[in-house]
Amino acid sequence: MKSLDHLGFVDSLSSVKDISTTVVHAVALLRCFTKQDVLLGNKALSERLSLHPTTIARLTKTLCGLGLLHHDSVNRKYKLGYGTLALGYPMLANLKERHVARRIMKDLTDKTGGQTSMAALAGFEAIYLESFRPNSDWIEQPEIGAARPVMETAIGHSLLFSLESKRFEYLMKLYKDRFPDQYTKHRKAIEQSFKCLDTKGYCLALGTYQPTLHAIAMPLWTHSQQEPIAFNLSIRFSNESGRHIESYASAIESLRDQVRQFLE
Repeated sequence: MKSLDHLGFVDSLSSVKDISTTVVHAVALLRCFTKQDVLLGNKALSERLSLHPTTIARLTKTLCGLGLLHHDSVNRKYKLGYGTLALGYPMLANLKERHVARRIMKDLTDKTGGQTSMAALAGFEAIYLESFRPNSDWIEQPEIGAARPVMETAIGHSLLFSLESKRFEYLMKLYKDRFPDQYTKHRKAIEQSFKCLDTKGYCLALGTYQPTLHAIAMPLWTHSQQEPIAFNLSIRFSNESGRHIESYASAIESLRDQVRQFLE
C-alpha cells in the first residue's frame, strides 16, 4: 500500500523550485518500508514510486552504501539498515516534551487501565513519540515512530487543531487534491472534532478501531508557534456506551497541564 504521506508531499514538492528531486525520491523510497513491508525489491519500489527501474537501482545502491538500506542476499530484496535509527535518535534525545511526559503518562495508564500515547504531526500522519499500555494482552501497542492516519483519529484531529489557520488550510487543500474521496469522507468528522475542541478542549473517537475501544485526545499546544504535539487516552468498555470516555477528560487535561508547567 502506498503511503499517503510520502505520495502527497512528493507530488507537492515536484512543483517547488530549488529542491533536490534525488533527495525527495530517496526519502520517499525509505518511507516505503513499514512494519508490514519489511522486505521490498527494486520492482516493487519502482511500481510504488512510479520511478524508472534504473533510478531505483541507483538509489538502493547508494542507500546501501550509506547504511540506510541493507540488501538481503537470500531474498534478493532490501530492508531498512540500522543507520536509519541514528537519524531518529537525535530527535528523540532532544525532545523535552517526551522526557517530561513519560512518567506522567505511565501514571495515567496505571490509574485508568487505558493506553496513553503522545504523537506529533508529520504530513498526513500522526507519529507516535511515546506510548504506554496497561498490560501485555492490550491491542497492539503503537511503538515509537509508528504512524496513524491524522484524518481518521482523535489524536490526529487534535494535531490538526494545533495548526495555524494558513498551515491547516494548506494541508487540507493538499489532501483534498490528492485524495478527494477520503477528504469528503473525513472532513465532517474533523469539523465535529474542532467544535468539541473549541468548546471542551478535547475530542473523541468512538470505536474507530474496535467497537468497544474509545479514545479522548487533547493537544499540548493550541494555535501556537510550537510544533503540533497531542496526547490521547484509549479505554476499553464492556459495551458501546463510548461517551463514558468523557469522564476521563480531567485526567488527560491534568497530563497536558503538568507537561506544560515543566516546559513553560
